[in-house]
Amino acid sequence: MAIYGSAPDFVALKWSRMLAVIAGILILIPLATWLLYHQEIARMALGAVTIGILLVFAYETLRLEGAAPYAGGVNHDA
Repeated sequence: MAIYGSAPDFVALKWSRMLAVIAGILILIPLATWLLYHQEIARMALGAVTIGILLVFAYETLRLEGAAPYAGGVNHDA
């Protein structure tokens, strides 16, 4: 069985990270339950997250310089 898997599969488990993940889950469960009962607040939070994602996308798009390299399909320059 040792021949299957990638390098991270054979690294020892970091217990501090495992405990951080479990703690995060235990914190998010009551938050998600609360949001289910307060759907108007959930909609506002979803809107704020959506606007944040769009702002990051716009920022990264405006930072681009030059054209993207040719990625396949029909090459009209040839």
